[in-house]
Amino acid sequence: MKKDILSKTLDFIFSKNNTKYLVLLLIVGMIIRLIFALIIGGSPDEMVYGVHSIGIINSGLLQEMTESPVWMYLTDLGYKIFGITLLSSRLMSVIFGSLTIVALYFLTKEMFSKKIALIASFLLTFSAYHILNTLTEMDVAMTFFIILSSYFLIRYLKENKANDLIISTIILGIGVLVKTIGLLFIPAYLCALIIYPKIKNKQKIISKKTIVAVLIFAAIMFLMVLPTLTFNYILYNEKGLTDLQFSRFLSGENKGIYQSLSHTIQPFSMKTLFVDYGGGKPGIMEGLRYYWSLSIFLFIASILGIIISLRRNKSWAIYLLILFSIPFVFLSGTSLLPKHFIFAIPIFCIFSSLTLDKISQISKKNSGHILLALLLLFLIVSAVNLIPQISEKNSIQKTIEYKNNNIEKESFVIIDSRIYNGRAAFMFSDRYYLETNYLPMLLEQINQYQTDKKIKTYVIECVTDDCGWGTVSEQQEFNKTTESIISSLKEISILKKTIPQGEKEPYLNIWETEFPFVPGMLESTQETHNFLYYPVNYQPEEKIILNYEANKPLHKFLDRLSHIILYIQILIALLTLPLIAFLLTKNYEDETINNNAGV
Repeated sequence: MKKDILSKTLDFIFSKNNTKYLVLLLIVGMIIRLIFALIIGGSPDEMVYGVHSIGIINSGLLQEMTESPVWMYLTDLGYKIFGITLLSSRLMSVIFGSLTIVALYFLTKEMFSKKIALIASFLLTFSAYHILNTLTEMDVAMTFFIILSSYFLIRYLKENKANDLIISTIILGIGVLVKTIGLLFIPAYLCALIIYPKIKNKQKIISKKTIVAVLIFAAIMFLMVLPTLTFNYILYNEKGLTDLQFSRFLSGENKGIYQSLSHTIQPFSMKTLFVDYGGGKPGIMEGLRYYWSLSIFLFIASILGIIISLRRNKSWAIYLLILFSIPFVFLSGTSLLPKHFIFAIPIFCIFSSLTLDKISQISKKNSGHILLALLLLFLIVSAVNLIPQISEKNSIQKTIEYKNNNIEKESFVIIDSRIYNGRAAFMFSDRYYLETNYLPMLLEQINQYQTDKKIKTYVIECVTDDCGWGTVSEQQEFNKTTESIISSLKEISILKKTIPQGEKEPYLNIWETEFPFVPGMLESTQETHNFLYYPVNYQPEEKIILNYEANKPLHKFLDRLSHIILYIQILIALLTLPLIAFLLTKNYEDETINNNAGV
């Protein structure tokens, strides 16, 4: 007789099975990440990725300049479903950041044990460093694909099933097209494929089986990155241009059209790594400082955990160390931003879980109490980092909500140019907006007409004089000119809303007034909607500099093939959600059958 849903639910709740704890951690982890996605502040890069994702599906582009097409297509899909909000822009970090909790469990379980796996997942669930990176960034999502891919790789090495190798490589390839630094994890995969068979079965390093595995890996990876290769190949042939990353590492001192960004896109440098990254310290020390300041508990516990793992299972310890060290060294010598180092947190959680388990075994009689105390200490340390970030909703989200409820789509919006233009584009991409630096030109056009028509107009003022640029204080003439324009508009306006930054401090003022209206005025404002090499929403198409026609037969073939591969990758990325559900279900059934689950 089949059990009803209630009976199955009760069986699940009262069973001695780790799956229910894992599901609970997943739910709690997602709730925490949803909350912080709404309240934590962001960075200028967030607006770059958030704005460049708007409309990319309709544009038909293989990618934009940062080589992250899978992430951007998925983010744009979120916009289409939920609208353009701060939360929808951070949805990939919320979803894949939460799913990493589950993926980490299965990877750690495959390497060590169910108990170690559950501790690692607990640590990741409440990791402040991981939670605070629930942003409009690719790093958290990329990390999920690296961890899930590693799980299938370890399964392949243990069970020698070709399907696991294929799945692992495909998922890794998706990770690379989520964020390019995923390429830095390839050496760890190759080392595992080449060296592990020798350690396990004492085979030759260069054997037929190993060669076949490496060739399969290489062939699949080539297909997975073909969209980016095709984009750059055709673009370079037709316009002599490449995307940002190719220009970063292949153009030397001459960054071409990216010259204005040259100070932010430096290639790898031994000087940066070991001498001075520009802030007076070696890059490698700065990279370690991020972990020390934002994840001190895991950082310290991981050091002992490395020693324990080397004694417990040298193969997996070496794999994890290579998985961490190569990206860490490379990024410490080129791209020193805290978000880029988030990939190591799940690895730290694995090493730390071994440490906590070892410490708890000091007293077998009280091991459970000791472990509980250590986890409680970890929660306190995480809370110390998280609590200062707790406030009301982010000012960007507050502005979007006010706009959606109060600013009509056919109205005119004038935006203070002291507001970072990425934020302006993100908040008002679906409205007719004009930044104040363009206003004198518009007034010249209006003066040529005799009109009594008015249009409802909203003025968005930067109260603090610098809303995202960080450089306005160095441009006093610009500040004075903009302040003069805003002041004149305020004289004929009514204050409708003040948007605070945090809980109390005024950040943006929204004023309502009327403005002279002439035919074609609103449409002409959209000609000014450009942000960092692209027109907002990728319209008009002719203004997309990094685009090509693909007129040659070979170019057409490669373009079509690459689009097919990209769409398949996006579909597979979406299918990882039911894949995680399947793994959870199978884990529950297996542990129930074996009747030896639980911690």
